[in-house]
Amino acid sequence: MRTAAIDMAAEVERRRADIGDVDAVLVTSLMSAADLRALLPADVARLPMVMLMHENQAAYPYQHRHSHEAQRDAHFALTNLTSVLAVDQVLWNSAWNRDSFLAHITDVLRHAPERGAVDVDACVRDKSHVWWLPVDTDGVTRAHSDVGDVCRVVWPHRWEHDKGPETLLRLARRYSERWNLRWTILGESFRSVPRALQAFEHEFADRIDWFGFEPDRSRYLERMAACDWVLSTARHEFFGIAVVEALRLGCLPWLPTRLSYRELLPERARHLHPGVIGLGSNSNSDSNSNSCSSCSTTNAVSNAENDNSAREQERAHGRAQAHVETRAELQRAVCAHLAPTAPTAAVSALDAHLDVFCDDQSAKRSNWPSSAGRRNDADDRGSS
Repeated sequence: MRTAAIDMAAEVERRRADIGDVDAVLVTSLMSAADLRALLPADVARLPMVMLMHENQAAYPYQHRHSHEAQRDAHFALTNLTSVLAVDQVLWNSAWNRDSFLAHITDVLRHAPERGAVDVDACVRDKSHVWWLPVDTDGVTRAHSDVGDVCRVVWPHRWEHDKGPETLLRLARRYSERWNLRWTILGESFRSVPRALQAFEHEFADRIDWFGFEPDRSRYLERMAACDWVLSTARHEFFGIAVVEALRLGCLPWLPTRLSYRELLPERARHLHPGVIGLGSNSNSDSNSNSCSSCSTTNAVSNAENDNSAREQERAHGRAQAHVETRAELQRAVCAHLAPTAPTAAVSALDAHLDVFCDDQSAKRSNWPSSAGRRNDADDRGSS
């Protein structure tokens, strides 16, 4: 993060002849944009600069929260701040990313021995734009097992502390048997596997469909598409590409109503989980049960000699159909809400936004005095 600007500026200088006409400079939050702007050749540094804020260091959680937060090193957070102030436009991948940054950086600045007159909140918001990332799931079709009373859950996260593996283990212990859950555990793993995931693999071996990193992109998406629900236990999430992938593939959201997830879901799709009546598995739950058992199984009429048995079965079938429609409606609502993440839509939206932004910046810069004019003004003032 601290040296990327040096390398980038050197690369621009080395390849200036090949670059041609440039409308803007695009950087990410993994670079100090303020350093880059200072190091770039003057003609390039004058171009509009746009930063994609992939994540912010001000709101990034520590592994051991209580023992470290009071002594938190704010160096990277302040690098984010100077970058945001140095560029002309900031693209945030979620409103939560922007708002959490502003909330935490305000806390950091309270400890500064001297505060300037800059209204950081207003300055940042004025140059901010929320743009959801493109998420490509095209070419993958949804497929399910015929086992109607099984509820399949995917947990598609990095195997690290900030994704909450301890919470995953607690939920699995509490609900795996009660809701007849089967698990698909995806995400990138590292040399050191969290103890909670080691325990999970051992305790739920007979309920695991997949456990580990899936290197093949198509197979990764297919494993997601075979699940009914996507679960997140993350302590932080600035966007959530893997969760959006699962949602676009038809999984229902078992997600917290915080972080970026709140804006990724329509209101009707919040507060859901596999125990919700009628939504447990792809085959839907009994209206009198809080489990994933299918209506066709749990609503079987016990008295076969009952004159009303046929009528009761028709009613049970009707309830099952209503639940299918409810689940399908939720899936459609979620997919419609996430339509801006479709690759074509996301890229088109970004192109349109940057076209307007660059035109606006060009108009502003056309009114700037030339560097020669500024030098002459300075000479005149010096000789007077």
